[in-house]
Amino acid sequence: MIALRPEQMSAFDSYMRESFVQRMADHLRRSFPRQCEGLSEESLRARIEQGMERAKTYGIVKERDVARYLDVGMVFGENFDTQCDWAAAYLKGSGDPSVRTKLLFEQARQKANERGIR
Repeated sequence: MIALRPEQMSAFDSYMRESFVQRMADHLRRSFPRQCEGLSEESLRARIEQGMERAKTYGIVKERDVARYLDVGMVFGENFDTQCDWAAAYLKGSGDPSVRTKLLFEQARQKANERGIR
């Protein structure tokens, strides 16, 4: 078995986080061009980092789940978790964070369709 020193683990964690932020920035620019219009690369990356930290407060840490959280934030605003009662119910609920995030994403998609939001 290979043992990694703490500084190696830290470097690996930093690399993985940076990789995720870059992939999310690319995804958000492709998927939400209107919402990303006017955001500098630095601003978008800061928004992703902030969203990652906010997601973590709800136990959302898996990449797919964080990506869904960030997608919802692009459509409903970066403070959707505190400004949308329907979202807060999923985020603050009990149970598996992946299940809650999936349900949040599905509800967000439905609400966006009802309101004609893209």
